[in-house]
Amino acid sequence: MGVVRFLLTSPHRIAPDAAARLYFTGPDGIPLGIAALADASGITIERDFPDSGVYYVPWPTDRGELMLCTASLMERAAPYQLAVELARGTLSQLRSQVFEWQEIGLMLPEGFGDNVQQAMSQFALAATSRGDLAQAEAAAAAAIETTLALGDQLCEAFVEQAINVRKRQTAPLPTWIGMALEQSLLDQSHARRFLAASNAAIVTLNWRHVESTERVYNWRVYDQQVAWCRQHQIPVVGGPLLKLDATGCPDWLFIWAGDFDNLISLVTDYVETVVERFRGRIAVWNCAARFAIGDALSLSEEECLHLAARAVEITRRCDPDTPVIMAFDQPWAEYMRGGDHELSPLHVADALLRSEVGLAGIALELNLGYHPGGSHLRPLLAVNRLLDWWATFGLPLYVYLTLPSATSPDPKAHLQTGVIEHGPWSVAIQERWAEQLVSLCAAKPAIHGIFWNACRDDEPHDFPHSGLWDAQGEEKTVLTLLRRFRRRHLR
Repeated sequence: MGVVRFLLTSPHRIAPDAAARLYFTGPDGIPLGIAALADASGITIERDFPDSGVYYVPWPTDRGELMLCTASLMERAAPYQLAVELARGTLSQLRSQVFEWQEIGLMLPEGFGDNVQQAMSQFALAATSRGDLAQAEAAAAAAIETTLALGDQLCEAFVEQAINVRKRQTAPLPTWIGMALEQSLLDQSHARRFLAASNAAIVTLNWRHVESTERVYNWRVYDQQVAWCRQHQIPVVGGPLLKLDATGCPDWLFIWAGDFDNLISLVTDYVETVVERFRGRIAVWNCAARFAIGDALSLSEEECLHLAARAVEITRRCDPDTPVIMAFDQPWAEYMRGGDHELSPLHVADALLRSEVGLAGIALELNLGYHPGGSHLRPLLAVNRLLDWWATFGLPLYVYLTLPSATSPDPKAHLQTGVIEHGPWSVAIQERWAEQLVSLCAAKPAIHGIFWNACRDDEPHDFPHSGLWDAQGEEKTVLTLLRRFRRRHLR
């Protein structure tokens, strides 16, 4: 068993559970199983493999806690200084992205090069202060802050220039923007605000709500939601039809948890029923979601993949004229750190595409700021790299965003997850992150739709404090942001 050691000046430099959340990826970017233990002077990591690779560590910054990464590190007897290696990795990501974007014609902000030199000088001081751990850590932390600020500036320049190029070709932009309608109808006030901010909508068609009793279907809310969207000429993404977590599976389905053949039959029946009912009224079918955290039925990874492929096949057979997509949550695959999983979201997507079942697009759930079951916040450049990575499949992408606005308990949130302490969360911080992420997504032609993955905190929802209206029914500023963004850039 190999051991890698990271040094810290104080165990309080990082969150108490940071060691439990850090992870390692090999050359292919897929997390491998490790065990990590924090003590008074740092973190010890035990591994069953000798490979070099990248370590991802939750690190406190002026922006709150972010998941930062090292450069590729080999196993060695001498310990690494954690802050120095995170500064090296963060600076390396920045320089690589600068090179890539300059190659396609990006104009850098004024003074950007001088500021990069400042970050490099701060890192050089950190890297050469090995005899003074406190000085090295302080210089590395300064280099990280400078580099993160430069990354934000670089993304802002890219977004502005890329959107301008897109609008010269097609103005306004054809990108969809919208939100998920949940289990009740919008009243007149909510509907008016929805229409001002959205040019598309998600109607969830949640199996748990449609068929809470086997063979007894309740379509009332979804019929009215689809009709309302069509009345206002809003294209509808229908689904996910198959949502493999406790919020998407009807209770009676658990009786069949050990009988996979019957599960396949039941999934087939439901997908056929819902697609036949709404065929011709749905613009895009989302067949399946929550495979990363969808352990409600205790299925193996291969069985989950089989169910997803079956849902796509049935939808294509029943409605061959409508595009079919599938959603992937936790796209960085942090959940694989424990070594209990073999298939990453990228593996699943690749397998489905190779099987030629008819997948026409991919949805990425960026449920940011939640653990477990969600994803950690990351620098914008890391999000950009993820989006570009998924775009290499050559299919349209749809991004589902979720961000919290508070850390307090949320009694109407269904999922057993918590908000990662960010510093703390607030409505203003939620809006700031949303603005950066929505703008970045809209700058990319591969992304055809951007959806807020929750609607209201005063009604049952998945992730805590994720809605566009708060628990008192008051509009959050992120909804104003979406309205303003649509008015400025979209149809």
